[in-house]
Amino acid sequence: MDYTFVHHLQAFGNLCADEGAYCMTEMITAAEEQPFYGEDFERFLLDPHRFALMIRDRRREFAFRDEDYARAGADLRDDEVPLPAKILRLLAAREPAVLFYTDRENLIRLGRSPDTLRLFLELPAWQHPDVIEMESPAELACFQSLAGAIARRDASVFTSDASLHNSHWTHWEWYRAAHNNEDDDDLL
Repeated sequence: MDYTFVHHLQAFGNLCADEGAYCMTEMITAAEEQPFYGEDFERFLLDPHRFALMIRDRRREFAFRDEDYARAGADLRDDEVPLPAKILRLLAAREPAVLFYTDRENLIRLGRSPDTLRLFLELPAWQHPDVIEMESPAELACFQSLAGAIARRDASVFTSDASLHNSHWTHWEWYRAAHNNEDDDDLL
């Protein structure tokens, strides 16, 4: 199986010239002497304990222990989650500033001037719709509150029940199913 580490950015809003505009950037590439895959493109070759990557065209070297992965929620003994996902989860937990673009960088990537737009609201967690069940964002109180805050142009009126937040990967159904010993048929 082939994995690609990309940064996917998508924008919606009344000031977007191209509704749903997006850009994708390959954020992580293999270091020249340490390819991700064997010649058959089936075997992932990185040693999870010591590896080098090119991140944003800069070489980075990493050394991690099993305990580092476990603390990041990416247990190396868990066969349900592919190794590339475990490495990415650990890097996201330990090196978020390296992996994620800043708001300013994101605006520039979308062709917008960061000097003309201000941050309205930042949500580190929210209630994501269940796309498998065809749930619409409009059905969720979190998005209804967001729509109300936007309509009023007042971020302070936004509310969201933290007990319903599910945007972190540990809340995803396939992750829960794998860690609750449910049948593989239930995995997404």
